[in-house]
Amino acid sequence: MKRSFFLLYREREIQIPLSVLADVERSFYQDLADASRPDVLENDADGNPRHEGDRWLMREVWRLARENILSIISEVEPTPPHVIHDTEWILSGGKATGSGKTTVCVYYVLWFSQRNPWYKKIISTVPIRAGNPFAYPFPLRDDDGKFLLHPKYWPLGTLRELADARNSLVFTDEIDNLLPGRNFEDRRQWVIVQIAKNFRKNNVTHVSSTQYIMSPDPLLRQNYQLIAVPDLAKEGEDVRFTWVLIPNTGPDYPEYAAWKSGFRKAAEFPTDDGFPAPEFPWFFLFFDSAHKVPIMFQAPLDPAKVGLEAADMKAWLQKSDSGGIWTKWLSKGESPSSGDFNSAVRAWNIEAEKMWSGDELLLIVQEFKRLFAVEEAQRPVEPMENIGHAIACECGRKFLSRKMLEVHVSSVQNYMSNPDSHHTAKKFEALKAQHPSLFKEAEAR
Repeated sequence: MKRSFFLLYREREIQIPLSVLADVERSFYQDLADASRPDVLENDADGNPRHEGDRWLMREVWRLARENILSIISEVEPTPPHVIHDTEWILSGGKATGSGKTTVCVYYVLWFSQRNPWYKKIISTVPIRAGNPFAYPFPLRDDDGKFLLHPKYWPLGTLRELADARNSLVFTDEIDNLLPGRNFEDRRQWVIVQIAKNFRKNNVTHVSSTQYIMSPDPLLRQNYQLIAVPDLAKEGEDVRFTWVLIPNTGPDYPEYAAWKSGFRKAAEFPTDDGFPAPEFPWFFLFFDSAHKVPIMFQAPLDPAKVGLEAADMKAWLQKSDSGGIWTKWLSKGESPSSGDFNSAVRAWNIEAEKMWSGDELLLIVQEFKRLFAVEEAQRPVEPMENIGHAIACECGRKFLSRKMLEVHVSSVQNYMSNPDSHHTAKKFEALKAQHPSLFKEAEAR
């Protein structure tokens, strides 16, 4: 009967409503597992080859659904540089695995995306499929029956990409695993700070899920405006899906704590006014939480880039003179102590926002030392001062250059100003006897 209506519309060249297309597409599948099969076009649920007429009908319905929906969800309204949009932060959590945390997040991802056409990207750790479940219950497919990814979907490849998000929606499933709370490595904490500081002024909506709502970093918890607590119940193919939405005003979730203790009520969703109920079980086809995007902090260091990073580090050290490492040592062709050098390298890695790992830094430092040694070998040798003979100190020691003598005298003078820090009184008297003129000068001051 449903197919007859479809063919009647086709015969009379009348635009086919989405409701009719949805009725016909429902007849293609027995259940959710059947609709998820990669060979759904070629074979029916029993594994028998489909008739050519059935395959034509499926392709035609999928094509018409694409023509109705794909161009709309692909549209991007430009945002002028000075415009700040209203953006929401929603955290789904407080329930065990399988309670619908990811499901409610995907609901808001798709609901926000059709409400806010200014999104340029949907940056997500979970693949999001093309469609509008509030207008048509199935995700879009190509002519071979393969699901289409949402045209704005952008897989989150590295955590560094979050710092560059603009005019977008970011969905981080299981954020407590992706960005653990404080006392973690510096570079992940750097991402947390970037998110907390910049998402709103860069027009970024943030939707996250977590099993334990206190797991995210306090900087992130402070920014969540709403806490969604889902309730997903399945009985065969029957699905009952609801959630409550609780406002939030602080990192300790005071309103959520009051709701959980029974001291306040919370609005329950979905509703008929603004938050329509999606059609289950078909809504589960809009995402695949079993195939999450693997996340690194950033792309690994390419061997071809090691030399460029070493040169960049040298330029930064020369410009910043971090810890005086350039003026004291490197500019004179001398090697600083390992502690001073490591501190300067760490400062470059953080302040220049390189955020390389320990192993990657080791490669860069080794290349830096190699390049530095080559430069020193190629530097013209300055003619040494012709002193004719070794220079003697009054203590009897002899030095081949005035510079070496000056270093020796300086060490004695430093000791004279603080004699009890390193040596005994006996050693102090010995040095005083060896350097009488230096001690007389010091006493005369």
